[in-house]
Amino acid sequence: PETAARLARLTGRERQVFDLLCRGVRSAAVAEELGVSGNTVRNYVSSLYKKLGVHSRAELIVWAKRHDVPI
Repeated sequence: PETAARLARLTGRERQVFDLLCRGVRSAAVAEELGVSGNTVRNYVSSLYKKLGVHSRAELIVWAKRHDVPI
């Protein structure tokens, strides 16, 4: 329930960024794939960290694996 609630707070675009980051895609490639700037990706990443309570990409990936989030 906690995991679902946290994921439900993500916007559609944040979820796209989340999925790409968890697959190991670098920020520049995320920006290119989504057609946004690197700064925009950085803002999405910051928002993801805040909403999910993590502080790094490694923590983000571990959080996703611990909570069996399908990516």
